[in-house]
Amino acid sequence: MRYLKRYEIGKIQSVLLAGSRYYHGFNHSNQGFGSTGSNADFNYVTSEEAISYDYRFPNRNVSVFLENILYVSDKLSFTPGVRFEHINTTAEGFYGSVSKDLAGNIIDVKRYYENLNNKRHFVIAGLGVSYKPIPFVDIYSNISQNYRSITFNDMRISNPSAVIDPNLQDERGYSFDLGVRSDQTSLFNYDVSLFYLNYDNRIGEILVSNGFNDVRSRGNIGHAVIRGVEAYGEGDLVGLIYSNETPWTAVVFNNIAFIHSQYKSSEAPGVTGKEVEFVPAVNLKSGVRIGYKNLKGSFQYSYLSQQFSDATNAKEGVASAAIGGIIPAYAVMDVTLSYTYKKFAIETSVNNLANTMYYTRRATGYPGPGILPSDGRSFFLTLKAKI
Repeated sequence: MRYLKRYEIGKIQSVLLAGSRYYHGFNHSNQGFGSTGSNADFNYVTSEEAISYDYRFPNRNVSVFLENILYVSDKLSFTPGVRFEHINTTAEGFYGSVSKDLAGNIIDVKRYYENLNNKRHFVIAGLGVSYKPIPFVDIYSNISQNYRSITFNDMRISNPSAVIDPNLQDERGYSFDLGVRSDQTSLFNYDVSLFYLNYDNRIGEILVSNGFNDVRSRGNIGHAVIRGVEAYGEGDLVGLIYSNETPWTAVVFNNIAFIHSQYKSSEAPGVTGKEVEFVPAVNLKSGVRIGYKNLKGSFQYSYLSQQFSDATNAKEGVASAAIGGIIPAYAVMDVTLSYTYKKFAIETSVNNLANTMYYTRRATGYPGPGILPSDGRSFFLTLKAKI
């Protein structure tokens, strides 16, 4: 529910926004012995007693928020905001192990039942500022508290190559940005901003030894900082050159982010001073959109620099192939083309034009250890008709 109210205090205009949200979720997760075939078969092949993991996770969330835009003048405005959150997470079920003999018969079943409940409530706040020194230019800044809630589903796993810290806590921090952007323009738009993200209790992954081999451990790694600059710009080349109407359109766009991430402190060995996992130093998306009357086409180039997959910045994966290792840099190109004639339209696109072989993460369980390769080159053809 939301309530919006415009009002005035003297000659100062204000806009009040108040609202609330109620969320009720339910997850059911279980695990047992599956098929040994090569097809996609997700049915269990053993009896009920062979189920080694079965949990139900009811979750409830109630929140109330309030924010107000205060226009000090035509050029300057402030937007404070506050939010109250109440979270209740529950876990009901069991975990355990199932042992078999050499013939595949079940000889021992161990189960550990749990009924857990975690309630917490808190308040987070933020403030935004906007200043327009000249027409079509907006200088802005925002600072806000951040919070990421974990659930019992985050803390339960049945995987021989991964463990979760039983003391895993919610993630807290704050974010800040300062930037300048175009305002109410059509031929040329831009947005350049500096950002700073602070994680006081960031959740991450490191490699630990269980006495036999290395496993992936997920927990509160430490204090992490992510900062950088992001710039976006697009310009209508035809509109900038020709003021008169023309059947041609040509828009060039570019979005690039330079990011520096680092763990400032950590109780885990070999983490302090390392880069934050899954944070590339360069993230680029660039391209062009061209059109002539009803014929339109676009080309986009995307590039991500290399990134680490664990907090210790291990450069090579361990023997299990599911843990650690660098995710190499990759670039992907996409092309689209469309034509409209009266009530009919035809569209075609080619994703991953160069058929680049790359991956963005590693498998932690099914379908097996190792990298998960992304899709190769793919083609799409769509016909449309308006009736």
